[in-house]
Amino acid sequence: MDMLSFSVAVLTLLVVPGPTNTLLAASGAARGWRASSPLLMAEIVGYLISISTQMLALGPVLAARPHWAATLKLAAAGWVAWCGWRMWRQSARTIQAVETPVGFRHVLFTTLVNPKAVIFALVVFPAQPYAQQWPYLALFAAITIAVGSLWIGIGKVLAQAVAPGRVQVLAALALALFAVTLGAQAATALVASPTIVDTRR
Repeated sequence: MDMLSFSVAVLTLLVVPGPTNTLLAASGAARGWRASSPLLMAEIVGYLISISTQMLALGPVLAARPHWAATLKLAAAGWVAWCGWRMWRQSARTIQAVETPVGFRHVLFTTLVNPKAVIFALVVFPAQPYAQQWPYLALFAAITIAVGSLWIGIGKVLAQAVAPGRVQVLAALALALFAVTLGAQAATALVASPTIVDTRR
């Protein structure tokens, strides 16, 4: 895959609303762009760790054991649901009472379990040795900063049009929807995965 095609694929997938983008937008609404900008590093680190791990080790293992992949997705759904519940509780308070509505570790761990990372690692990045992926990883990080900044800006704009507390409510509902979707996908995959008996046959 050439750099242009890679950039288009990464940009298209990153722009799509998801758990990480929702957290960035909620932070932008509550704290503004400058205070939220450190979260971009959390997103980059989360994605790079997840993508690298899957390319180096987990990809072949998960391909051979679909039920493991489904279990990881179920755990991801639980984490996203927890983030949504936390944000819902905070939305009941005044924004001034919440010093850090979205923390570094929340964005980091949410990105680590973001399903987009699987697509990046196993589909978008070229099928070549990891040592040759560095130019693509650097380009990916640059695009991530741009798109993450956009989502923080979207949250800030929404906060100017709507009360920040309402933005957090919407973000909590969006995270809940993502969690339900992930949970349903994981449950379907677990039911469809071959059993031990089937494997022996």
